[in-house]
Amino acid sequence: MTLNNTEDFGMCENTGGAAHKRSALILTLGCRVNHYESEAIAEQLRRTGFRVSLSEESRSGYDTVIVNTCSVTAMSDRKSRQIVHRALKNNPSAAFYITGCSAQNYPEVYKKIPGVRAVIGNRSKLETAVLAAVGSTTREPIGTDLSDAPFEQMSVSSFGRLRSYIKIEDGCRSNCAYCIIPSLRGDIRCKAPGDVIAEAESLVHGGSPEIVLTGIELSAYSYGLSELITRLDAIDGIRRIRLGSLDPSFMRVDFVDAYAACKHTMPHFHISMQSGCDRTLSMMRRRYNTAQVLEKLSYMRERLPSLRLSADIICGFPGETDEDFGRTRDFLSEADFFHLHIFPYSKREGTDAAEMPDQVPSDIAKERVAVLMRDNSERQRKTVSDLAASCTTVNLLAERVSQTDSGIVLAGHTEEFFEASAGLTERETDALLAHIPPREGQSADDPRRLRGCELTARIIGLIGNTVMTELI
Repeated sequence: MTLNNTEDFGMCENTGGAAHKRSALILTLGCRVNHYESEAIAEQLRRTGFRVSLSEESRSGYDTVIVNTCSVTAMSDRKSRQIVHRALKNNPSAAFYITGCSAQNYPEVYKKIPGVRAVIGNRSKLETAVLAAVGSTTREPIGTDLSDAPFEQMSVSSFGRLRSYIKIEDGCRSNCAYCIIPSLRGDIRCKAPGDVIAEAESLVHGGSPEIVLTGIELSAYSYGLSELITRLDAIDGIRRIRLGSLDPSFMRVDFVDAYAACKHTMPHFHISMQSGCDRTLSMMRRRYNTAQVLEKLSYMRERLPSLRLSADIICGFPGETDEDFGRTRDFLSEADFFHLHIFPYSKREGTDAAEMPDQVPSDIAKERVAVLMRDNSERQRKTVSDLAASCTTVNLLAERVSQTDSGIVLAGHTEEFFEASAGLTERETDALLAHIPPREGQSADDPRRLRGCELTARIIGLIGNTVMTELI
């Protein structure tokens, strides 16, 4: 079961006294933090008797719709508004509640949309569930004042999936020239370590052996990220610990050493790189240069020999020349990131970058995105080819089990966060099932029992973005 396919069913009493099922659809755009917050809202609604769906495929027939919006780029704002209008078309009688960063950014825009009962900002997102539970209407947006905002106390007891997120931090002080998010999320505030550990224990014991710590600026976790990871590592039953996006400047020797010393931390980091050109990084107001990053990456690979890296890159930042872009290409080749999230620069009103001279035309920015995507695809093919030639083995966590004409296929992620799959013969399937006790409601030969198994496999190739493997 995936994040966007989570349902629960409940009953409540309507005004006539008869049992009445209330239903809510929650649509989420953007980052892991948003997805975590949507899960927390869903969990609170279920406690009040709602049947809740976070499935994008089930978009009609709901009496309540919540849209958790994103505003990281202008495109994110447009998509957020489009999803609201599309959901309105499919659920014309539903009560709509809009929250998230786009709602924080443009509350008056969403307030004017017919059918919207309330607009809720990022200070108190759980208020969305409170309002929806009683069908309240508010004339003015609420929860949009982020001054002195505390960390909103929310938790999730089950994600319905093997990999669960825990939001441990909110807000940002980085003040990057291009980014509007600090104004939409407020100052840094963090979840207490004891609360994180208790939530992680609940999630692990509820069937999620993999925990991902996430936040708006995760490296700003004020209680000590190294210490928190060490405590998480000791939780009984935890198998994998991952982190959300990290600023390169945070990758200090002491942190890398602490991370490498844990038994369950995974050999993968996602780096918020943004550019591979020092001049561009300086204009962006990033706190590092490429030489520093390469030195840090070298040490990280020394301490974690199977380490794989991914990164964010912006193309077409104001003033980025062809020469600057060429330096970014050279840096990415040397840094050897396996996967890149590549975006064209998005001009955001209210940021310093929006007022900078030498704005790069959008068609050039998009061309540069396409070039980096081709470069990255070539690096991926070469990397996987080299790994296959050297008979490299990986540990695959089976997150999905499917039946095909040729047999059972297991799909999931390796420790290095490769998206991977393995096809099983009938004999391999039977052999694996023989070692797994049947779960309640599943027959002894039900291949779904393989979900959650961690299997050793050999890399054999790459199809699209999926690393193909075979069991050994």
